[in-house]
Amino acid sequence: AYGGARDPLTVWLTETGDCILLDGHNRHEICTRLGLDYHTEVVRLPDRDAAADWIDSNQLGRRNLTADAFTLLLGRRYARAKKAVGRPEKRDQNDHIPARTADRLAAQHGVGPATVRRAEKFFQEVERTPELKAAVAEGRPVVQVKRELKELAREARREENRQKIAS
Repeated sequence: AYGGARDPLTVWLTETGDCILLDGHNRHEICTRLGLDYHTEVVRLPDRDAAADWIDSNQLGRRNLTADAFTLLLGRRYARAKKAVGRPEKRDQNDHIPARTADRLAAQHGVGPATVRRAEKFFQEVERTPELKAAVAEGRPVVQVKRELKELAREARREENRQKIAS
């Protein structure tokens, strides 16, 4: 019987010959720590953006994502795909669908195009706000953290007003 990881680790073989782990970080850590065998599956991708997109797409297929994590990944994919549109060297050679980027991603992930566009705004807000980024990583609802941040800002303004009145 095989005594190692059940599923292979996915690695990206770069054009320079580097091997970068894309999927299976926890399996790799466990197998390494316990001295267990594991298999790898190589994916060939044209560049770092394609590798990042592969990771996000793979993560979006997982069942254990929070709603905020799903929205963040979807928004990040949309932002990256929009950046690549119009740049033939960044397009996937198999991507012959003439649909708009939001329509294509919406169809892939079972949501509407408006949801994809809102996801990009969510992604951008989370990226520029460390507290929101931490909340997504911890699985805390972003809406709750936004409320807490607003209340902290209100309290800071109240304290500032109290200081002005006292002086």
